[in-house]
Amino acid sequence: MKSCDIEDNQSILRSLFEEDFYSAKRFCEYSLKFKDTSSFQGCSTDFQRFIIPSLIINNACLSEFYINQIIKKFWSPTKFQNYKVPDKKGRPSLVEKFHSCMSNEKALDLDDVADAYYFLEQLNLVRNRFVHNGGHLKAGDEIISNNIIKVQLGLILPTKEFVSQTLSSAEIYLSKCIERLSSVK
Repeated sequence: MKSCDIEDNQSILRSLFEEDFYSAKRFCEYSLKFKDTSSFQGCSTDFQRFIIPSLIINNACLSEFYINQIIKKFWSPTKFQNYKVPDKKGRPSLVEKFHSCMSNEKALDLDDVADAYYFLEQLNLVRNRFVHNGGHLKAGDEIISNNIIKVQLGLILPTKEFVSQTLSSAEIYLSKCIERLSSVK
């Protein structure tokens, strides 16, 4: 992954999450002065919950873009398209297909980046649930609920730490793939 893409996304994260949203809060307080505030009781001025899904989608798209670039550079896109993931029912995600291809077809040892791969798979699942299911899990989805991603009443509640972790995981995983593919070539 290009460092400028990583730096741009990290800069966005910092500006959105490390600042206190003072101006957004002031705007809400100002606009509420002219309305019946009883209807706004419990209204949150925490805008992160609106921004996080778009950052998740952005990180997933960025990861998939670089996976496609790696495929073009180190393998045939046609061969990759025709590659079948062993023991997989249904259509695999691009990340899953890429990992299987790198591990099986290219015989790369990627055990040391298994955690990074796991986060990319979680990123892909969470992105798909936001895009296709309004942020709700489907029956059979496996998301490990922990301190960086929570599930409440079937709704996925990722944190800024999840966004940050998926970005750094993409960098670690894809950099290691490039490094290993470069040494094989």
